Amino acid sequence: MMKMLFYLLLLLGISQVVQAQKSDPVFARAYYIYQDKQDTIYVGKTRTEDMILFMGKNSSLFGSFSKIKHEINEDRKIREKIQLSLSQRPKAIVIDQSQSFWMTNTTYLHQFDTQKLHTTAIIAYNPYLIEEKAPRIDWKILKDTLTIAGLKCQKAIGELEGTNWEVFFTDEIAYSAGPYKLHGLPGLIIQATSADKNQIYTFNGMENASENRVQRDVDITKRIDAQPGDYNPIDQAIGRDMGNAYFENYIRMAPNAIKAKKEDIQKLIKIHKINPTGLFKKLAEN
Repeated sequence: MMKMLFYLLLLLGISQVVQAQKSDPVFARAYYIYQDKQDTIYVGKTRTEDMILFMGKNSSLFGSFSKIKHEINEDRKIREKIQLSLSQRPKAIVIDQSQSFWMTNTTYLHQFDTQKLHTTAIIAYNPYLIEEKAPRIDWKILKDTLTIAGLKCQKAIGELEGTNWEVFFTDEIAYSAGPYKLHGLPGLIIQATSADKNQIYTFNGMENASENRVQRDVDITKRIDAQPGDYNPIDQAIGRDMGNAYFENYIRMAPNAIKAKKEDIQKLIKIHKINPTGLFKKLAEN
């Protein structure tokens, strides 16, 4: 198993590193609650996670808001431990990822002008990128309507990668995107449910990004001695694409992401889910 793991890492490690992409300012954030009734980690239970959609004029970025909140708290704890160790006998700083291994480590960046989808998976702090043409969803818009969060929504059904989805979108927010890889309707997707009812995305509010600017507790890139290639550890934990969107208010692919094949990423994700702690230790040893 481990030989296969490191062989995959070697293959991914020699892939092309992503080049810089033009930044797209975030003008709004939409929040969703994701429910997964068939997650392999919580068999028989519904896994619930907070998600976030960053909305730009030319692109959108979707990922885990639970992950962002968790890693911000962990970053604060680690810095507190470091400060404490400086005043006492030095001790090893142990990073415990056992509380976040169930959270989504994948982001989806959709570029509207080129119709490309960039899927980035963070595995053991390493970002791996899959670039592909955005899936075309042949939506059928129905007459059914529903008011959700005060928004008048219309029903549509469509198939995405073998899964049938029932969604409600609103043309009151003329933005052709939504949660996960769902897009292509004349308005923001407010609610999405898989045909088997096992996956549900529910709208949980929206805000103007400029009115709720979030600052890092510590930003090493703003220090006097900062170098051009410096970046904050929190960005590595949540993904530098998510860090850019959440803290800097612009959408751009993670500059350090490594291009990889979808099948290789899926194998790594499977191994990481089975034994995330062991994966971290093995990578640290090699």
